[in-house]
Parts: sequence; structure tokens; C-alpha cells
Amino acid sequence: MQAKSLMEAGLYNQVSQLPDNFKDNQGLESLQAAFIEFANRLNQQNRGIIYAQQVHQDQVTNVSDLKLRPNQVMRVAESDGLMSQQAYQALMIKFADCTPIVLFDPVRRVQATIHSGWRSTQKKISLKAIQQLQAQFQCQLADLLAYIGPTIDQAHYEVGQEVYQAFEAFPYRDDFFIEGEKEGKYLLSMQDANRLILEEAGINPSQIEIANISTYTHPELHSARRQGSQYGLNAMVTMLVD
Repeated sequence: MQAKSLMEAGLYNQVSQLPDNFKDNQGLESLQAAFIEFANRLNQQNRGIIYAQQVHQDQVTNVSDLKLRPNQVMRVAESDGLMSQQAYQALMIKFADCTPIVLFDPVRRVQATIHSGWRSTQKKISLKAIQQLQAQFQCQLADLLAYIGPTIDQAHYEVGQEVYQAFEAFPYRDDFFIEGEKEGKYLLSMQDANRLILEEAGINPSQIEIANISTYTHPELHSARRQGSQYGLNAMVTMLVD
């Protein structure tokens, strides 16, 4: 699974599929070996593989200055987004039903990869990533490409009243929530919520590619809601190439 628009612009990317599993219950050494194997499927010599300790917040970390050896794996503490201008540096995020988002400026050659669960979505992590790209790399909104990867579909993402209320400040809240069949329950569209945040930030809708793939219904993707307590984790890798 790949974002075609990003590939054509020079940002290699791929979403893993079963039997790949990037959950760290097999130990750090096993997880790092899985990251290396997955990154090398891009058929490009990486200059290090960086992933984040995802905590469902809105921290986005610039890792451009990290200099790693090929196939050296590094974890960035407490961050749900990574950005870099360094070519051949592989950035990875893990997800099950949360939403992977990629931002790429092909003019200034800088990328950001984001893990956006409902809490990070409520905090508008993708908007904050865009603001950081503008402040740190002078990116222009007109140049930015965005990709919303596989995520849980609205029909299978039932949440409680507290989640609905958390989005109270969003004037377009009811464009991505619908009432569920059970009292006090709502169905949340992570895809629409994140698309609307990107559009609100000023990204041209024609420059937003959407996977339209549900982690819940796609048999080759992990889903916490479908698999229960024994769920696995998907990964998305992105790499800027010359």
C-alpha cells in the first residue's frame, strides 16, 4: 500500500500488511529487526531508521540533524510525529486503528509523518505539524501534499459521549460524527476529521490523497477493534530520495 502522489513527488512510502506485526511484545531487538526489514523493502539504502514513542499527544519532533548509520534504529521519546529534511532517512510510525498522516513539501524537500489517534486529532496534531513546517522550513501551503492512510472506518468506530464532547470547539464537529444506535454513543470518522483539519489549515483539497481503506474491514491490516486484546500493529515508512 502506497500513496501514489507522494511516490511521484519523490517521497517513497509504504504501509505494512499482515503477517507483519510491529508490536513490541517480542522485545526491542525483534522490533528493530522488523523495522530494518520493512524499511529495506523500499529498495533504497537508508541512512538510519527513526520511530517515535507514541503517546497520543501533539508533539512533532524535527529529526533532520540526527546522523545515523545505515540500518541503525533510533526511538524518539514521547512524540507522535516526526519531520525531516534529510534524504534517505527512514521515518516510521505504528498504528492499528489510529490514522497515519504524511505531509510532504516537494519544493523544500521536507517531510512529516504523523500518528493521529482521536486524542491527537482533537489536539490538531496535523495543523501543528504544518505550522512547524512553515516556521522551521519556510514551507508554503500551496506546495504541501498530504496523505491520509488506512484508518478505522466510521461504521466500526463507536465512541462515548466524552469523546464527542472533547471536540466541542470544532465548528464542523457534526461533519465527522453521527449518532450511534445506542444512547450516548457516536460514530467517529477519523478520515473526515483529519481531512477537515488539513483543509482548515489551508491545504488544497486536490492535494490531499486519501487511502479510503479501513483497518477494521481490510483483512491484511491490524485493527485493535477487530482483533481485541491480542491486536497487532501496522507500520508506515516514508523516505525522501534524491
